[in-house]
Amino acid sequence: MNSVKKDEIVLRIKEAMTKDVGRAIARIDPKDMISLGLESGDVIMIEGKRTTPAKIMPCYPENRGKRIIQIDGITRENAQSGIDENVKINKTICHQAIKIKLKPNTKSGPLFKSDDVKYIGSLINGLPVAKGDKVRAILFGSRSVDYTVTDISPEGVVLIHPNTVLQLELTKQEGK
Repeated sequence: MNSVKKDEIVLRIKEAMTKDVGRAIARIDPKDMISLGLESGDVIMIEGKRTTPAKIMPCYPENRGKRIIQIDGITRENAQSGIDENVKINKTICHQAIKIKLKPNTKSGPLFKSDDVKYIGSLINGLPVAKGDKVRAILFGSRSVDYTVTDISPEGVVLIHPNTVLQLELTKQEGK
């Protein structure tokens, strides 16, 4: 991390609340939100060893004044940062995703059917993502499938929504 600019702050990572896991939510002190001009639901960039987007929400009263950011393991992995490490955060511009391509990271048995793409899309609806991010779809029960975002349109940070065209890479392609 380089020097801190006026429109960003440095916070220490803590574990996310259970209800926030897998939803790309970052909780911070409402005073820090105000200082950055953020409102609940805005998209921020979290800069660790890598930069990744998340939706901002206020933390609960017991965590205020501690200079912390609560993020889940997937977001920490995307930022390449761990618990008790410092990260920079700042507001970012986020566009609606027109198209997103996902590559499965976990072996999930048989190949997906076209209906599965719609179902997976509904599970990751509302997530802010950037190319190279990992996302997790929690399937029936506690089974989950992890994906890597391999391509997005438009470029930059996008928000997955119901009209986003979702493509799954079903086979490993060498050289990509």
